[in-house]
Formats: sequence, structure tokens, C-alpha cells
Amino acid sequence: MMLLDAVYDQAQASTQLLALVGGGGKSTTAFVLARQAKARGLKVLITTTTKMYQPSSDQFDTIIDAENLSYQIDSHDSSASQADPRAFIFTTVAPGSGDTTESAPLRARHYTPSPWPTATICFCYQDIIESTESKEKNKVTGLSFVMLDKLKSAALFDLIIIEADGAKHLPIKAPSGHEPCIPSFVDTVIAVTGCEVINQKIDPKQIHRWTDFQHITRCKAGEMLDQQVLGRLIAHEDGMFKHAPNRAKRVWIINKVELSPNYIAVKALAMALLRQEMQLDVICLANMQAAIPIKEVMTKRSITMSDEDG
Repeated sequence: MMLLDAVYDQAQASTQLLALVGGGGKSTTAFVLARQAKARGLKVLITTTTKMYQPSSDQFDTIIDAENLSYQIDSHDSSASQADPRAFIFTTVAPGSGDTTESAPLRARHYTPSPWPTATICFCYQDIIESTESKEKNKVTGLSFVMLDKLKSAALFDLIIIEADGAKHLPIKAPSGHEPCIPSFVDTVIAVTGCEVINQKIDPKQIHRWTDFQHITRCKAGEMLDQQVLGRLIAHEDGMFKHAPNRAKRVWIINKVELSPNYIAVKALAMALLRQEMQLDVICLANMQAAIPIKEVMTKRSITMSDEDG
């Protein structure tokens, strides 16, 4: 099964909004999803509600700033909207180019409505944060909840994927007070965890926001990061799926499974947690850097059928 099949409802006609949280490969997961969706003929927007690293040009087809995207939505002719609500063409806008200068801020430019490509990946940002480190990539800020709501309603895209928190490149985290930035109208929340810490001794250096993590899971450094600890992180209202609406689908991706010394034990842990956690819908065992990213997909239904057959 492809990752897209596990998180995207093809029967739903309206735009679907997916939020990625956690650590261990959110950005990679976002662009894997986008490529799979584009291959299915879908139109995809990737952005963030916090900050994320600016992607490389080979990861998207079009990049546009939020001001120009908003301008296109607001200025689009109503008759054209009725004829084809997706009749826009987004001219590529490279960060730092165009009308932006020190004395003249970026100004909205009018783009003539035109037939949209059959499939595309668009990346949208609000502002660019220049890196102070020579080897560090620039970051971008993303879209407000108001803008996302407007985009979702406008149905310009089949799929909107947002990064909703950060993890400082660490494999697992607990959200802080202001995190994650998930709008109430999200359809699916995907939590990502790096497999290299699962069933291993807890090392605070491998956990983003260790103090919050320790408070939520009631664990101590040196103990095992096992089913019990992860179960608390998943189930706690301030844990892995914090701010996820009750109606939203909850997906847990255990990424980098190739780093686990005991894949069978990780799979058993995942199956046990899927049986245990009532609000957890899907678990994917994955290696997002591989040609075929998804190794196994487990759902509530598949676990129930397996138990009945057993």
C-alpha cells in the first residue's frame, strides 16, 4: 500500500487538509505524499503553520508567496469560479526575487486565470528567514489558519499538507504549550516518530522538549522507550496528537524502521498500541528515504479481522 492510500480519502470530493507533527522525517514525509498524490493526478499544496526549511527546487513545481496566493483567490472573477473553481495558473516566484527590495515590499501581482495543470506540487510561504549559519538552509514561515480555511473552501487543491511543529531534527518530541499549530478543520493528523529510539533506553538528547516529554509520559532517562511510554504519549491530551480534532483521522508513522535492531518487536509494539488506543486509526511502518517508503500498514479494521481469524 502507498502512504497516500493510508491517509487520503479518494471518495471525499472536497479539499483535504493533512497536518504533520512529531519528529523523525516530517518534511520528507510531506514531499513523499505530494509526489504520490501528483502521480495520481492530484493538485497539492505544501506549506507550514509554523516554520520549516525552504525546500529545494526539485521538490516542487511551483513556489508562491502567501500574499500573491491570497490576491489570486480574492481577485478571481466569480463567473470563472463557477465555470472552474480551480482555473488559476501560479507563476513561479523564487524566494528573494520579484518585486522584493529593501525599500519596496512584495506587491500583489495580478495573474490571468488560465487552465490549471492536471497535477502539480505547489509550495507556499509567508516570509523567508535568512540563516545566520553558512551551512544551514533558510527557513520560511507559513500560512495563517484564516488563509488555510480560505484555501480549503476555494478548492484550488485536492490536498493541502502542512507542517505543524518542529523537532530540531530529533526523532521524537512532546509538544510545547503553543504547539502544534493545527487548525480545527484539519482532516487528518499524521504523527511521525523515528524508529531508532523505540525499544531503546531513553536518552534526553534524542528527545525534543524533554521536560514536556517527561511530564506527559512519566518516564525517566535510562528507562526503556517502550509500549507503555509511547502509549502515554499517544493517549495524553497534550501528547502526540495534541490539538487534533476528535473527528480527524489519526495516523502514526514509525519512520526509519531500517535503523531498528529488531523490526519484529517494533511491529508487535505497533499492533499492541493500535489495539489499545481507541483514537489511533492507522500505523505505518516506513522508511521514507526508500524507493518504496511504506513497509507495512496496520489499521483498526485489519487488526480486528486478524484477531477474529485468530
